[in-house]
Amino acid sequence: MSHNPRGVSLAPPEPLLDLADFPAVTLRSNQRFFRCSRSSNGPWWFASTGAGRFDLNAPRGTCYLATDPVMAVVEALGPTAGNRLVTPEWLEQRTVRLLRLPRPVRVANATDRAANGFGVTLEISTIVPYAIPRAWATALDDVGFGGIAYLLRHSSSPERGIALFGTAGERTSWRRGIARSLDRSIVRALERHFAITVSEIPSSRSLTFANPPERR
Repeated sequence: MSHNPRGVSLAPPEPLLDLADFPAVTLRSNQRFFRCSRSSNGPWWFASTGAGRFDLNAPRGTCYLATDPVMAVVEALGPTAGNRLVTPEWLEQRTVRLLRLPRPVRVANATDRAANGFGVTLEISTIVPYAIPRAWATALDDVGFGGIAYLLRHSSSPERGIALFGTAGERTSWRRGIARSLDRSIVRALERHFAITVSEIPSSRSLTFANPPERR
């Protein structure tokens, strides 16, 4: 095996790799999942822009779910390294929905130790940019998996995310679930566990500007 100077062990799937026996888990229709999105949008959106970790190319798409409501918000926010400012308006414009699948779905389980035998490491949940994870998503979709179970990148605990595969676009016929505003309990969790501060962005008129020191 050649040395990788970037220290990344995950590679795209080999063209002739048989993924039919990749470890799998079946998601039940009574399981609880969560998704944070704009209140004006439906929750079941299958993206194909390439902006998401496991986005498929159109006409296929991917819908991202979390198993925890707070983590659904964190994933919507993106990277949270260090202190991060979130405005009240951002929170007010979004809801978290408790969702259930319309039918059982068999997904590839990238969190299973046996996935390593196919060349998949936990880097599939963390590596950026997304070219390699998207290549795995395409390969697993091609052999009939309904999605990928993976670990959420922006958590230090083993929170799991689900990337569902399907036709790109919105599922208007699926139940929209139970909507919940991003209330104080969610805000406290963001502030306590993710160093996220909810505050208005100060206007220039509210700031005091000091003159730079004179050069001698």
